[in-house]
Amino acid sequence: MTHSRASRHRAINPLPGWGQPDGSEPLRGLPPVARGEGRRILLVGEDGPIRAAVGDWITRRPEGTAVIAATLDVPLLEREPEVLLFRLGQAASALSPIPAGIPLQPGPMREALPNWLARAGATGGAIVVLEGVDRRGGDTDWLPGHVPPTVTVLATALPGGVADQLTASGWERIDVAGVSTSPRPPANRAEPLLRRLWASPDGVTDDELTGIDPGGDQRRTASAWLRRRPGRVALADDGMRRALASALELEGDRGSAWLTALASGTRDPIHAGGWLAVAEAWQELAARLAAPDTLDHWSSSAPVVAALWRRLPNPEAAWSSLAETLARARGREPTTREARRQLSAVSLLEALERPQEAAELRAAVTHWLARAGAPRSELAEALHRDGLAALDAGEPDPAMQRLEQALRLRRRIHGEHSAEALASEHAIAMVHETKGETEQAEQCYRRLLDGAAERHDPGDPRLIAYRANLAAVQRAANRLEPARDHLEGTLRTARQSLGEDHPATVSLQDALAGLLYAGGDPEGAEQHYRQVAASAERLFGPYHGATAAALHNLGTCLDSRGAYREAETCFRRALELRRSLHGPHHEDTASTLHNLAGVLDVTGRGREAQTLYREAIDAWERLVGADHPATATSVNNLADLLREQGNHREAEALYRRNLDTWEALFGPSHPNVLMTAAELGGLCADSDRPEEAEAWLQPALEELRARLGVTSGLYLDTALRLARLRAGRGRRDAALALLDEALGAAEGSTARLTARYQKLRRHRDAIAGDGQPAEGP
Repeated sequence: MTHSRASRHRAINPLPGWGQPDGSEPLRGLPPVARGEGRRILLVGEDGPIRAAVGDWITRRPEGTAVIAATLDVPLLEREPEVLLFRLGQAASALSPIPAGIPLQPGPMREALPNWLARAGATGGAIVVLEGVDRRGGDTDWLPGHVPPTVTVLATALPGGVADQLTASGWERIDVAGVSTSPRPPANRAEPLLRRLWASPDGVTDDELTGIDPGGDQRRTASAWLRRRPGRVALADDGMRRALASALELEGDRGSAWLTALASGTRDPIHAGGWLAVAEAWQELAARLAAPDTLDHWSSSAPVVAALWRRLPNPEAAWSSLAETLARARGREPTTREARRQLSAVSLLEALERPQEAAELRAAVTHWLARAGAPRSELAEALHRDGLAALDAGEPDPAMQRLEQALRLRRRIHGEHSAEALASEHAIAMVHETKGETEQAEQCYRRLLDGAAERHDPGDPRLIAYRANLAAVQRAANRLEPARDHLEGTLRTARQSLGEDHPATVSLQDALAGLLYAGGDPEGAEQHYRQVAASAERLFGPYHGATAAALHNLGTCLDSRGAYREAETCFRRALELRRSLHGPHHEDTASTLHNLAGVLDVTGRGREAQTLYREAIDAWERLVGADHPATATSVNNLADLLREQGNHREAEALYRRNLDTWEALFGPSHPNVLMTAAELGGLCADSDRPEEAEAWLQPALEELRARLGVTSGLYLDTALRLARLRAGRGRRDAALALLDEALGAAEGSTARLTARYQKLRRHRDAIAGDGQPAEGP
């Protein structure tokens, strides 16, 4: 089901007064209005002329183009980058048919911004207006370094350092001529009214106004500074707010004391907290935040509450006080309000990146709610959260228990196919996946699709995630054909309903490419991986993690097809990006190091390959330890390379190390153990130690015959090694018997035409002819 473009004229915090006639000259130099051109435009000048002209510009946008606008006319902490990013994420999610999860931690929010911008502009284009980027917390790192081709970001700033900095970093700068229309500060007799308005960006009600200025004298004196809204009066614009701050000395001790006094008289803890933070009245702010009624505002003001906590010089003391109050409340019978406060406190700890404390509080709250007969919806929410946390902690059994309880409650409270019940069943499906229970996971996803179909049209994009997850489960179960059918059908739906440039569409195409690669269709995989790499760079820019991942995957596919030169180019770009984004000791960096080393190894550049393998091993050891499959794989490749280079001593030490690692991980008969034993036997043969070589090769060959059969590639390679060793020691008949057994197993099949069997045939003929193994491959 496609969404009407005409319905997408939405905005957050629309800028007051934009586009209204005020005598301002039209803004010259601003490009023609478009749906979005991948441009970052910086307007530099005074607020008044810029605001009026930009308002006129966006009103002439094409039909269906969304607008997300962020203004300075908001309460104090709403201007901060972390709060603004959260609001941008909310707006982008509202514009996308597929809702996006919005984190509350500043780091993840900054990482998610490119994805949000791509979502916002995917189906009709978007214009994002950011007013006063030089007055939002000082740093500009949160601003996008790249804009998708479907989006235009229009930022404003006053002349000065920040504007110059952004210009130097590549923003298109347009200097706007004109002077501010803000009048000079009025006479002191209007000071009480103006102080209150400065501290109340949303304005004051008519009743409040009468209390402050019963005779209207202050309003008449400051009339040029005021703007009438329905039922309220506020300062006219931010230029006036800045001038007023200077005139009333609100940035000094006097202003701090006045703001603290004003905060003490308000019932709104969020606005009061903003004033106290500006006044740096930390003790009073800590007391406000330690009061549990602050948590009543969590659902509507979560990013602001979290921002206030982050600003405390000593948040531990405030949290201890709040935690003590919450603990006392858990000794009483739970009310709906108290249950929600406790759950909000858990969310607050998660937002503040305190996972251990969040886990402890979550467990205590869930136990209290279950024991004390809490309201069922809050108990279901607590159980659902507890289950997800257990899943994240790698504890699938407790996770399943909590989530099944939550599902039963949610079905009774909200209905069989309610959004809440579907969310819990989705989480249960993920637990099944974690446990390797693919059949049960597939059943869950099929029920989810049936349930979602009760609420949505079959072509609704909200079903995309369930279909993609179903395909992933089928792939894990090695049911590649049905998985491919699901992915291809879901990709068609995404293209029709979301467009080519939606992140979900690109993610589906990446999954399809991976499926084709796993299913032995590298040519088809390459075609999709190329499109994914191009889309990722177009949407997220050349320096984004998604672009690095796409290049890595494309390089892996090209490597498997023998296109080593282009594979090397992809891996080098991906490595440069991943080192820059994550540093040297990250799993993504280590993976690309390993793959690039493999390409260099096979193309004869062993010295550089050896260096990269060692870097990969160092990274894996720091990340997952020495006894991990990822570490062992890089160790094995390095050992192979060292053996080829003639460094038999170090290669043997690495093989012996890996032999212990594989056996400890998987047991003595695992193919990786047998492969390493065969490699060690081959090295002993190369080192002119034939007795040791055969002592390794013979038992490995017998285990491989029993475990994998005589047609497996690993068995054939080991049989060839042992045959050549025996032939070289004059045991011609024993060598021929080994090769004849392997060749006989492929009799009458096309396997005899493969390169591996042709190699066996050449060696068999050479040994039969003159008793010597053939040279070369």
